[in-house]
Amino acid sequence: MVTKIKTKIDPKPVEPEEEVEIEEPKPPKKVAAVMPPVFSEAESEKLEELKLELKELEHEAAGVFPVLEGEELDALRKDIDKNGQREPIVLHGEKILDGRNRWLACHLLGIKPESKQWDNKGGSPADFVISENILRRHLDYDQRVGFAVDAKQAFAKEAQAKQLSGL
Repeated sequence: MVTKIKTKIDPKPVEPEEEVEIEEPKPPKKVAAVMPPVFSEAESEKLEELKLELKELEHEAAGVFPVLEGEELDALRKDIDKNGQREPIVLHGEKILDGRNRWLACHLLGIKPESKQWDNKGGSPADFVISENILRRHLDYDQRVGFAVDAKQAFAKEAQAKQLSGL
């Protein structure tokens, strides 16, 4: 769009006014930041099914920390595909105590994940989960506080179970 503005080039009153055309700047084109999906539609459907299955398999203490999503889970999947599963999933009986992200990544790849039973060292299952996760994850202070609140609930459930069992 062009706007015509009348301006005087010389301040002498006898001079005629001259028209000068100034082109107004065009607004920048809006480019939507469309990120390609990390997982295909079929993979996304499979992932949702796996997450439902994982909810049934995870130990309640493991639920204190969230599972990876999107690019982070995809990066783990690619790493396991390239280098194999380096760490086994830790089980407490039939429940996943540590390694839910590895479990998801392996199942997305169609690989049966390696697992081992928890050795009962280091206190309770909640103690183990906190010990394994609180320092190795990149958490800021507020996230650590939030997880501490969730962990407190897990510890309370363990204490209640011990009281009920007479230990």
